[in-house]
Amino acid sequence: MPLRIRLVLLTCVLVTGALISTGFAATNLLRHSLMNRVDSQLTSASHEISSSDFARGFRGLRGPGASPGGPPTSGAVGTTTDDPGPDAAAPSGAAPNGAAPNGAAPGAASPSAAAPTSGGRPVTPAAKCGTASFSDPTATTRRTLLPLPSDYLVQFSNAVGTQISRSSEPLNQGDCGPAIPTLSLAAVNALHGKPFTVPSSKGSERWRVVVSVMPNSTGSIAVATPLNGVDSTLNQLILFDVIIGAGVVIVLAGLSYIAVRHSLRPLVDVEHTAAAIAAGDLTRRVPQSDPRTEVGRLAGALNGMLSQIESAFRAREASEHEARTSEHRMRRFITDASHELRTPLTSIRGFAELYRMGAVPEESDVDRVMTRIEGESTRMGLLVDDLLLLARLDQQRPLEREIVDLATIASDAVHDAQAVAPSRDVQLQLSTHEPVLVIGDDARLRQVVGNLVTNALTHTPESSAITVGLSIDGSAAERFAVLEVADSGPGLSPKDAERIFERFYRVEESRTRANGGSGLGLSIVAALTAAHGGTAEVESELGVGSRFRIRLPLAEM
Repeated sequence: MPLRIRLVLLTCVLVTGALISTGFAATNLLRHSLMNRVDSQLTSASHEISSSDFARGFRGLRGPGASPGGPPTSGAVGTTTDDPGPDAAAPSGAAPNGAAPNGAAPGAASPSAAAPTSGGRPVTPAAKCGTASFSDPTATTRRTLLPLPSDYLVQFSNAVGTQISRSSEPLNQGDCGPAIPTLSLAAVNALHGKPFTVPSSKGSERWRVVVSVMPNSTGSIAVATPLNGVDSTLNQLILFDVIIGAGVVIVLAGLSYIAVRHSLRPLVDVEHTAAAIAAGDLTRRVPQSDPRTEVGRLAGALNGMLSQIESAFRAREASEHEARTSEHRMRRFITDASHELRTPLTSIRGFAELYRMGAVPEESDVDRVMTRIEGESTRMGLLVDDLLLLARLDQQRPLEREIVDLATIASDAVHDAQAVAPSRDVQLQLSTHEPVLVIGDDARLRQVVGNLVTNALTHTPESSAITVGLSIDGSAAERFAVLEVADSGPGLSPKDAERIFERFYRVEESRTRANGGSGLGLSIVAALTAAHGGTAEVESELGVGSRFRIRLPLAEM
């Protein structure tokens, strides 16, 4: 399952749990508050009724048709029913039979007189609930004297808890009232006036009841009120909580999905970048975002890691390329060295076999053969010396360190060239009057300058001029001595100029020795210059000539 879906589901689960918890707590708090209000109203109504004149004048009335001292008859719902008997005194404040209560006009109809009749008797809610119903000439007076709310019910019971009378004017005429249990005076006293809940006589309604002892201790008074309003309010609250909660969860799920998708978009970029890098594109980077966020810090860390990985790969590629190049050079070096050594060895062996087989009988021929053998041996010795010198330089063996005057070395090299090739135009050009002093090995520096001049004499025509120049470069913080050997020969191609300092490299495509040389002279120049902390370079153009330049650090005096 995708991460965004899991986050949205987790958010919805948490919100749903929070809504359920808050709804449960709110419903319980509201139920408790409503029940406290109902109990307070019940307690107030019970106290008011218990202290009324009606309750004080109540003496355990009997129902109609009951013999004196016999058991009472159940009262009717919707009216006040009792049988005071011939000797019972009317409750204080009660009007004589047939008189209108509270100054009402004579002949005014009582509420029970307006009720429909059946067989000459009024039809009351008690008849619908299956209880006895009859008229009471004092009922109108008592209903008028009792300050009862419309949904309140009052039940009078004797000392043993048997119902004597019940008075109510219910809003719901189909409600049969509460099923109040039979409670003796001892049981009523044990309740301490605490309200309790009872079911309806018929139906699913609930009633809240509070019972108290009458002032004359001849019975008890139960005041009840239905809990339909409380239950309806709580049911509506639960319904509203469910509907609103479901809407909130749906809306929150949509908003969470959008927010999570937007927040995780940088992770999608990370995924795409990782896929591109896995495909071989090491230059890809994760788009930068706010570094104050977790995703922004992750992107920065990944970009740093990717940069290091790219650098490592580039370094490895460069190392592998250098290793392959070095291996190729080594193989070529071995091949060239073998070729260069085989040529004089073949010549020496050939002349020796001619002499051994008697093919040179003349004394002059013998001298010529010996001269050739000696020349090839000398060439082979020089080649071996050059190879040994390069091997020592590769091992970075220390050189002699002393103050060397490059002007003297350059002048001596020009004089040697003029002596070897008197017909060639070899000139010395000094561009500074300051002594050009470096720290190095005098013999090796003379070899460097000699190899450059010899290379110019060997590989340029007789008509080409050769100039040996010496100057000081002070453009940088560290000053350098610059020695140049320039010629006006045929020049080098860019490819040849790039590889001219490689060992055994020759410009001739056939790699023959027609012009002499082993191909190690310029390699020795580059190696000795590097050993002195300098650089060797060449500038050349075909048909114009070449300029070989070495740069060595000046000695600080």
